[in-house]
Amino acid sequence: MNPTLAGVTPTGQSHITMAVALLHPWSRGSVHINSTVGTDSPVIDPHYLENSMGPLFYILYGVIPNMFTYMLDMQILVQGLKFAKTIANTEPLKSAIASQLIPAASVVTDDQIITYIKASMTVSLSTF
Repeated sequence: MNPTLAGVTPTGQSHITMAVALLHPWSRGSVHINSTVGTDSPVIDPHYLENSMGPLFYILYGVIPNMFTYMLDMQILVQGLKFAKTIANTEPLKSAIASQLIPAASVVTDDQIITYIKASMTVSLSTF
């Protein structure tokens, strides 16, 4: 069980999970050689949720980047979480849900959602 759920979800009851995933992040990490020894591990910095694509964004979209473009991955996740909440609050699913546990129903503003995402984000890797 996910440690963030320990003691939160009642046992013996049915639950649903809605997950928001960023399948095509704009953030780009880096891999660098740290040594002349071939068996040493490289230095890997994934730069999760960091967008430093200012010039590229201008070339692709003809728009001068601002803070929003630098936070593009985070904004996509925020909107995804809001959309998941909208789905959960729409019939017929709404009638089947007794309460929202995680994030708490009180998490509604963008800043609250960002704080939740930063605290709970996990990474899933696929090799295909």
